[in-house]
Amino acid sequence: MDSWLDSCWNIRFISILNSLLSHRVSDADSLSDRVARRAFATFSPVLAVSDSEYPYLEKQLTTMPRRGVLITIVLSLVLVAVYLANTPYVLILMQASPHIAVVEAGFYAFTFVVMGIFFYHTLWQLWMVSRLHTMIAHVDLFDLQPLYAFSRLSSQTGISLLLMNFFGMVTDPATFTNIALINVMVIAFVLAILSFVLPLLGIYRRIIAEKRHVHQRISQQLGALVQPLYTTDEPQPIVTVMPDAQLLSSLATTRNIVADIPTLPLEKGTLINFLGVFALTFIGRIAIALIAAVII
Repeated sequence: MDSWLDSCWNIRFISILNSLLSHRVSDADSLSDRVARRAFATFSPVLAVSDSEYPYLEKQLTTMPRRGVLITIVLSLVLVAVYLANTPYVLILMQASPHIAVVEAGFYAFTFVVMGIFFYHTLWQLWMVSRLHTMIAHVDLFDLQPLYAFSRLSSQTGISLLLMNFFGMVTDPATFTNIALINVMVIAFVLAILSFVLPLLGIYRRIIAEKRHVHQRISQQLGALVQPLYTTDEPQPIVTVMPDAQLLSSLATTRNIVADIPTLPLEKGTLINFLGVFALTFIGRIAIALIAAVII
């Protein structure tokens, strides 16, 4: 019995270490902060803020409120308690070797707290992105690159959450049976989708609204030119009609150009990358279930 427990302990200990090494949450947060700063620098020209407000907004984008972090830590510890209470192995280990069980529980507590802070960091940063999108002074349909600035941050955040889920499925069989880990996976999966979609909805709506506004103004100009041609029965002199015809053609071409402007605020490759990892997560889940069914 003792050798079996020692063997299980070694396996679980390696699993925990792999989990800790895989998440590297501090590195991930640092990477996302660097991406966020670069995106903010690209986005700043379209903001309706003063130079004095720029450093404050940048700090808000990359710094979490202390109260929110403390609440996250408490909730993470509660989730750890639920996880341990639903893990028979830990309960058996507590009776056989309490010291080892306490150490393992400490590792789980550390892992869940770090994951919880990573989740909170993600939510805070993406909420700030949505807030920044409401501060846009003007949408220039012919210079949309600044408006795409945060799409890479949203995509990378969603991908990191999906990969975290995938790694958990591959390395820890308990992710399919333990209620606490299942909840963590579901939260990470939903958060991955929301982190990619929600922050970009505001800028998408602004682009759509600006396209409608420009399209309406062009249509009004077209109407103002066309209407006089049909409100009189007298033929118009060629000298008068030709300039109007050229202007009509120019306006019609401009309207078509505006209609073809893309409305999705995404940099090239961000959508494909996210969908690829999204598909990998599903395929991996099915593959692991099939392998487990064959082996077991």
